[in-house]
Amino acid sequence: MKERLANFVLAGRLKGGVSIDTVSVPKQLFFLQQKTRMNSQQTILLIDDDARLLSALERRLVDEGYQVLTAISAGEAHAMLERNAADVIVCDNRMPGVSGLEFLGRIKRKYASTKRIILSGNVGAAQAFQAMTTHGVSCVLTKPCDFDILCSTIREVTGHSCEV
Repeated sequence: MKERLANFVLAGRLKGGVSIDTVSVPKQLFFLQQKTRMNSQQTILLIDDDARLLSALERRLVDEGYQVLTAISAGEAHAMLERNAADVIVCDNRMPGVSGLEFLGRIKRKYASTKRIILSGNVGAAQAFQAMTTHGVSCVLTKPCDFDILCSTIREVTGHSCEV
């Protein structure tokens, strides 16, 4: 039976504070889950001029099973979209040069099926309303934003589960 098990070392704790070091699962189950995950993997484009935040969000979303692209400006994001399809764009509003709202407004028609989320520390009610009505933004989240809320929002707009 041992030859049919795959061992994995896991870092962290489960809910309730239970820590685990190694878990064994049937190899067939692992490969089935891996195949399903690869087929359903969605791409998130993160745009923020804060490189540390970008890196932290990228790590967490990759851990949740997403493919993640990052850009530190609207120009870099536009070039990224020309080369890669994205299912969701999570964009800061205040960036040097072109604001997040302006960027999302520019790409709305060309990438109409891409879901858009604003994640910003300085979006007022009027801007949030404009983002949702004019630029097709699905949700406006304020910084600092709890990762679970961001993940839940991505799950809601895509119908994809963050938990793999």
